[in-house]
Amino acid sequence: MLPIARSLLSACLLTAALVACGPPASEAEAGESSRDDAPLFQQARRAALDLDEREALPGQRVAAWREAQELRARSPFVLQKLARALLDAQLQGEAVEVLARTLELKPEDTDTRRQLVRVLLDLGRDAEALPLLVAARDTGDVDADTLTQLAQLRDRAGDRDEARALLDEAVARWPDDAARALALRARFQLETGALDDAARDFHAALALRPDNTTALKGLADVARRQGDDARADHWDEVLGLMVDLTDNVVLRDDASFRKPRLRRLAELHPAWIAGWHELAGRMQAAGRVPEACEFVRGQFERLPELRAESRAELRARFCPEDS
Repeated sequence: MLPIARSLLSACLLTAALVACGPPASEAEAGESSRDDAPLFQQARRAALDLDEREALPGQRVAAWREAQELRARSPFVLQKLARALLDAQLQGEAVEVLARTLELKPEDTDTRRQLVRVLLDLGRDAEALPLLVAARDTGDVDADTLTQLAQLRDRAGDRDEARALLDEAVARWPDDAARALALRARFQLETGALDDAARDFHAALALRPDNTTALKGLADVARRQGDDARADHWDEVLGLMVDLTDNVVLRDDASFRKPRLRRLAELHPAWIAGWHELAGRMQAAGRVPEACEFVRGQFERLPELRAESRAELRARFCPEDS
């Protein structure tokens, strides 16, 4: 077993974790406020949080949280923030080490464990991810994403039947949180030629998460297999725009890059409310309030199935005179 897998497996077994990893983080950090370097740490922490709030470039945030981490090496909060910055900077290998350290300090932190597994799977480090998932399932600490991750590993190991059973379980138990499970199940169906079933699950995944790129790509593949090139081109364009807007952290604050893509995506894929909400907000911030309101009204027409409470919230922000 690899070193990280070995240490993390013990961290995930609850009865052994407290012995192996020491006291919970709140106790491990007790009394640190009285340390001589406490003012320096608070200053570094505030500076790093400010960069997070301003959505500064990932490299700047990494440097700031590293400075805070040097002053508080056993702070799960600081380590979690550092890991997030490392992931945004595409430094997955370093993020794995930081997430592993966090989990050793705070073994009950399921969010950290799930994030660590996700990164390990992305890196192809299945041997380290598997014991974490098995331990989570054995202790009942599972959700839809946990079962989906375990299904990925079972499928990679050649056990498609078990993988499919895990996905079915995830969808049945957590129907409102099963976007990843639905998208992976649809991918399996696509591979076997069950195009209608695949399309249905891909659409169900998008209904839960309109930014699910696996489902977007899957719908393009289904349309192409069905001979509908125009529909395939539609979903290919939506996928390309979504990747540009959600994965490109370097140009995240570049208005000239984002605005035309946000507008085009609002036309093609109005279900992604976050995108056209951002665009309307940019219009409003630039003083183009009537334009923002008119744009939002147009999106309401494009998305008739939008829930009444969501309409009310958006109308209150961008078209208060309509409320």
